Amino acid sequence: MDKFAASRGARIERVRDLSTSFLSGGSEEILATTDALVDRMWTIYYPALAVARVPSILPHTDGAIFEAALTHVVTPRIFFPNKGELMSDSDMVRKYSNMQVAGREKGTSIAFGYAAEGYIDYGIPLMFLPVLGFGIFIGFEYALFRQLIWHRELFVAYATVAFWLSLYLFERSWATTLGVAVGFAVYMGLPVVLLDRFLMVKVAKERDAQPNAVIFDNPLGQDRF
Repeated sequence: MDKFAASRGARIERVRDLSTSFLSGGSEEILATTDALVDRMWTIYYPALAVARVPSILPHTDGAIFEAALTHVVTPRIFFPNKGELMSDSDMVRKYSNMQVAGREKGTSIAFGYAAEGYIDYGIPLMFLPVLGFGIFIGFEYALFRQLIWHRELFVAYATVAFWLSLYLFERSWATTLGVAVGFAVYMGLPVVLLDRFLMVKVAKERDAQPNAVIFDNPLGQDRF
């Protein structure tokens, strides 16, 4: 591992060796390896087991999972030190899919994803309402920071990171999805707004000091997104 970390050439050579070994195998070996890869990345199996068991074996939770995630996000531990822990994602998968997946004892977790959690909470079609509400919230957050951040470069950088990482995974739990979205807004969005204001004040001072000089063509960023 140290050799790979220190040498880009060693990493490239290792990838070449693995690719050559994979492609030189027979068709059955290639199919078996491909099947193992797809099985490792497959995110449908456990939710499908939950759909088969709810509500025929286990009842819907009537929104308990989503409400717990929402409560967990809006009650930061710095203000609520006695806040309890959420159920492990793996424990939820074990309960509703009846499969013994790896969990905290292995230093990992396996989540259904918010779509499956919505089904366990509400069933069809009410499971789509939390997703709609989350989409409206993200759209409002985007519009808000678009108005607050005047410098186009700062807004593009913030929006690319914050909204892509908040939205691109559907196999995350509601608790993680909401936590990531709110966390980026608070711990990244607000500092970017402060930096934007600092730059605007600096530009205004430079304009006052040199009234006949052109600091830049668009000091207030009217051409921003």
